[in-house]
Amino acid sequence: MTETEVLFERARSGDNDALAELVNPLRPRLLALIHVRMPRSARHEVDPEDILQETIVRAIEALPRFDWNGEQRFGSWLARIATNLARSAQRDARCDRRVGEPGETSPDLAHASTDGPQPLRALRREERFRRLERALDEIPEHYREVIVLARLEGLGIAEIGDRIGKSPNATSMLLLRALKSLREAFGETESLRLPDWSLPD
Repeated sequence: MTETEVLFERARSGDNDALAELVNPLRPRLLALIHVRMPRSARHEVDPEDILQETIVRAIEALPRFDWNGEQRFGSWLARIATNLARSAQRDARCDRRVGEPGETSPDLAHASTDGPQPLRALRREERFRRLERALDEIPEHYREVIVLARLEGLGIAEIGDRIGKSPNATSMLLLRALKSLREAFGETESLRLPDWSLPD
C-alpha cells in the first residue's frame, strides 16, 4: 500500500489531518476550476474559497462510499463535486456563505493550507483567476473546454474524448492546439500554481 493510500484510509476513517494532506496539493487547481465554472453573476456573491470548503465537507460525507483507485481518480472526484457546487453557486449563495461557521468542518482542515483567505493573498489569488479567465475567454470555446477538463478537472485523454465525442488521438491533438493557444493568450502560468502546463514533446 502506497503512502497516499495509507493517507486515504486514514481520511476515510475520519482523520481530517490525513484528508488535508490529500487535498492541499489540489487546492490551487480546485480553486481555479471553481472560478472558471462559476456563473459570472455569482462571482460577486460567493467566494471560491467558500465553495472549496463546501467541496471538502461534501467529500468528508461521501468518503466512506468512495473506492480508491489512484490519485488521479481522487482528484477528478473532488473536481466533479467542486464543479457541481460552482455551477449552482448563485442558487445556493446563502448556503455557501454559511460554510465555515462553527461545526461545518474542523479548523485544522479548513485552514491547513498556507494559501488562506488573508486579504492580500485573496487579492492576489483573485487576480490570478481573472488573468486565467481572460486568457480562456480569448481562445475558442472547444479549446477552453478541453483545457478545463484536462488541466482543472484532471480527466484522462480517453475520458475527455468520451465527453466531447472524439477519438483519443483527436483529443490529444485538440489539447495540444488548445494549450498552445492558451500559452499565447496567457504567457507563463507558474503563478497560477496549477498542474504542469508544459506541452508534450
